[in-house]
Amino acid sequence: SVSDGTAGVSLSANKTLQTVGTALDLRILEIGTVEEEIAISSEITSCGLCVIQNMDGENFVDVGFETGVYPIRIPAGLFAIVPLTPATSSLFLKADTGACDVKLYVHEA
Repeated sequence: SVSDGTAGVSLSANKTLQTVGTALDLRILEIGTVEEEIAISSEITSCGLCVIQNMDGENFVDVGFETGVYPIRIPAGLFAIVPLTPATSSLFLKADTGACDVKLYVHEA
Protein backbone atom coordinates (compact mmCIF):
# COMPACT_ATOMS: atom_id res chain seq x y z
CA SER A 1 0.00 0.00 0.00
CA VAL A 2 1.11 3.58 -0.62
CA SER A 3 -0.03 6.70 1.20
CA ASP A 4 0.84 10.21 0.11
CA GLY A 5 1.52 12.57 3.00
CA THR A 6 3.01 15.97 3.59
CA ALA A 7 6.32 14.42 4.70
CA GLY A 8 6.73 12.20 1.64
CA VAL A 9 5.48 8.78 0.64
CA SER A 10 4.98 5.90 3.07
CA LEU A 11 5.24 2.37 1.66
CA SER A 12 4.39 -1.00 3.14
CA ALA A 13 4.23 -4.41 1.50
CA ASN A 14 3.94 -8.07 2.47
CA LYS A 15 5.28 -10.92 0.39
CA THR A 16 5.82 -14.57 1.28
CA LEU A 17 8.68 -16.24 -0.56
CA GLN A 18 9.19 -19.97 -0.76
CA THR A 19 12.52 -21.64 -1.49
CA VAL A 20 13.46 -25.20 -2.39
CA GLY A 21 16.86 -25.21 -0.68
CA THR A 22 17.23 -25.35 3.09
CA ALA A 23 20.77 -24.03 3.68
CA LEU A 24 21.22 -20.56 5.11
CA ASP A 25 24.02 -18.24 6.14
CA LEU A 26 23.05 -15.95 9.02
CA ARG A 27 25.66 -13.74 10.71
CA ILE A 28 26.07 -10.46 12.53
CA LEU A 29 29.25 -8.75 11.35
CA GLU A 30 31.08 -5.59 12.28
CA ILE A 31 31.80 -3.78 9.00
CA GLY A 32 34.52 -1.14 9.05
CA THR A 33 35.24 1.86 6.86
CA VAL A 34 37.61 -0.13 4.64
CA GLU A 35 36.01 -2.49 2.12
CA GLU A 36 35.46 -6.02 3.40
CA GLU A 37 34.80 -9.03 1.20
CA ILE A 38 32.30 -11.34 2.90
CA ALA A 39 32.34 -14.89 1.51
CA ILE A 40 28.97 -16.62 1.43
CA SER A 41 28.96 -19.98 3.18
CA SER A 42 29.98 -22.92 0.98
CA GLU A 43 26.92 -24.74 2.40
CA ILE A 44 24.88 -22.62 -0.02
CA THR A 45 25.30 -24.18 -3.45
CA SER A 46 22.80 -21.91 -5.21
CA CYS A 47 22.19 -18.44 -3.76
CA GLY A 48 18.67 -17.12 -3.48
CA LEU A 49 17.44 -14.28 -1.33
CA CYS A 50 19.75 -12.03 0.71
CA VAL A 51 18.66 -9.68 3.48
CA ILE A 52 21.19 -7.16 4.79
CA GLN A 53 20.22 -5.12 7.86
CA ASN A 54 22.26 -2.10 8.94
CA MET A 55 21.95 -2.16 12.74
CA ASP A 56 23.85 1.12 13.22
CA GLY A 57 22.01 4.25 14.32
CA GLU A 58 24.14 6.80 12.44
CA ASN A 59 26.17 5.46 9.50
CA PHE A 60 25.19 3.99 6.16
CA VAL A 61 26.69 0.82 4.69
CA ASP A 62 27.54 0.41 1.00
CA VAL A 63 27.15 -3.05 -0.59
CA GLY A 64 28.44 -4.39 -3.88
CA PHE A 65 29.28 -7.49 -5.86
CA GLU A 66 32.85 -6.58 -6.82
CA THR A 67 35.61 -4.54 -5.25
CA GLY A 68 35.07 -0.77 -5.34
CA VAL A 69 31.59 -0.90 -6.90
CA TYR A 70 28.67 -0.33 -4.50
CA PRO A 71 25.27 -0.05 -6.19
CA ILE A 72 23.42 -0.58 -2.89
CA ARG A 73 23.42 1.87 0.03
CA ILE A 74 21.68 0.91 3.26
CA PRO A 75 20.96 3.90 5.53
CA ALA A 76 21.29 3.65 9.31
CA GLY A 77 18.64 1.41 10.84
CA LEU A 78 17.28 0.12 7.51
CA PHE A 79 17.65 -3.06 5.47
CA ALA A 80 17.79 -4.26 1.87
CA ILE A 81 16.28 -7.38 0.33
CA VAL A 82 18.46 -8.48 -2.58
CA PRO A 83 17.74 -11.45 -4.87
CA LEU A 84 21.15 -12.93 -5.72
CA THR A 85 22.22 -14.77 -8.84
CA PRO A 86 22.78 -18.47 -8.00
CA ALA A 87 26.57 -18.27 -8.48
CA THR A 88 27.14 -15.31 -6.11
CA SER A 89 30.04 -16.27 -3.83
CA SER A 90 30.74 -13.07 -1.90
CA LEU A 91 29.57 -9.54 -1.15
CA PHE A 92 31.64 -6.39 -0.63
CA LEU A 93 30.62 -4.10 2.23
CA LYS A 94 31.97 -0.80 3.54
CA ALA A 95 30.69 1.47 6.33
CA ASP A 96 30.55 5.25 6.02
CA THR A 97 32.43 7.10 8.80
CA GLY A 98 32.29 4.51 11.60
CA ALA A 99 32.09 0.75 11.98
CA CYS A 100 28.56 -0.70 11.74
CA ASP A 101 27.03 -3.95 12.93
CA VAL A 102 25.30 -5.61 9.99
CA LYS A 103 23.01 -8.63 10.02
CA LEU A 104 23.57 -10.73 6.88
CA TYR A 105 21.12 -13.44 5.88
CA VAL A 106 21.55 -15.48 2.68
CA HIS A 107 19.15 -18.30 1.88
CA GLU A 108 19.66 -21.05 -0.65
CA ALA A 109 17.40 -20.81 -3.72
